[in-house]
Amino acid sequence: MMTKSLLLLSFCLFGAGFLWQSYNYSIGEIKNDLEEDANKISELTTLLVENNNSVMRRMYSSSLTVVVKETKADIYISNLYGQVVFISDNEGMRNVANLNISSVAMDKVINTGKFSEIGNFYGIYNSVRYTCGVPVISSTDTVIGAVFVSAPPAAALGMLNDLRRMMLITSGFVLFLAFVVSYFMAQNMSRPLKNMSKAARAYGRGDFSIHLDEDRDDEIGELAHSLNHMSASLERLEELRSSFIANVSHELKTPMTTIAGFADGILDGTIPPELHNEYLEIISNDTKRLSRLVVRMLEASRIESGQMKINPTRFDLCDLVLRTVFSFEQKINVKHIDVNLDFADEILYVVADADSIVQVVSNLVDNACKFTPENGQISISIIKEGTKAVTSISNTGNTISEENLQLIFDRFYKIDKSRAIDKNGAGLGLFIVKSVLSMHGEDISVSSSNGLTQFRFTLPVVE
Repeated sequence: MMTKSLLLLSFCLFGAGFLWQSYNYSIGEIKNDLEEDANKISELTTLLVENNNSVMRRMYSSSLTVVVKETKADIYISNLYGQVVFISDNEGMRNVANLNISSVAMDKVINTGKFSEIGNFYGIYNSVRYTCGVPVISSTDTVIGAVFVSAPPAAALGMLNDLRRMMLITSGFVLFLAFVVSYFMAQNMSRPLKNMSKAARAYGRGDFSIHLDEDRDDEIGELAHSLNHMSASLERLEELRSSFIANVSHELKTPMTTIAGFADGILDGTIPPELHNEYLEIISNDTKRLSRLVVRMLEASRIESGQMKINPTRFDLCDLVLRTVFSFEQKINVKHIDVNLDFADEILYVVADADSIVQVVSNLVDNACKFTPENGQISISIIKEGTKAVTSISNTGNTISEENLQLIFDRFYKIDKSRAIDKNGAGLGLFIVKSVLSMHGEDISVSSSNGLTQFRFTLPVVE
């Protein structure tokens, strides 16, 4: 029933659209004819003004009479201020008093050289008319008045009625065929749709084991493919969520246990006073570690909820990256990492949210420091490619597999699942990096081969 209703609605909309287009075409033809007549009358009016003699007046009057008879139109000749000088209609050509053309129509004619309207000509008529207007221009290219030609819509309405009758005659036959075809199509679609409904209910219960057949080349097959893809994505997300919960639980449990144990030891005197400062420093470090984890989780939550906003400003990208790298001096020195900087010769100004880009660079440099071995190397380069500033951050270390590279920017995903290297991460850093760059309309790519992993992202350059 729904399919039939949609077919009926679609056909009605198509018919209405077709009639509307036909109606507009007819109106367009009438408007073109009126514009052509208005231009001819404008030229004759210019000749009359500049050669005002009896012969010219008779020729002018005859020309207007011919136009009126052929088009059933009314012709208004006005001066530059919109005051109607005379009218030519079925009653002939005559002078009028106290009749003014709307200032809106006059402004359009004078400023744009053309006026057209479907309406009552700003109150001059009581019914709908098609009106076109053009300026009267003297031989010195000066606007001295305007010509308006207004005709009734009888021709267009007649054509519209003919088209309406034709549509009514054919609609019944076409709709009958459409209903027959839709019935058999509905029968053909019901079986796979029922299977999809069953699979969707299973997905809602958390069972992602159902796989739908994708042996059709139509929309049903595409839908089955999409549902299979969705179930695989949901299953992977569920695995990532479980992994994230395990990571966060570990991250929270270990420092909290340490903090509570050492604090109790200080309070009950188990830890002697001379060791208080040492253990208080451990408590402080674990507290900061918890704080960083909470901040990362809040940042990811703000990004996903759309609450994070960016404030683009103009800044020196090389200076920002250099200052950010300096903040990792302690981590770099502890592992004796060699840092190579290769910046463009010119100052590269970019437009972006400076605080967000600091966060992007910090996360990438922090990752590089984590996974670079002792006496390894980190290389950072910034070059200009066309209208983009390309920042590259690479480090030596283990090669990342192609499978992991495809998932590396997913939230909660951690390459180092054993926690042998990345003990403090929760799998949110690179997710935040990609999300921030996406909010800027930019992208980030990653490659890893022969023991070298490289991240590259772009920002728009301004002079």
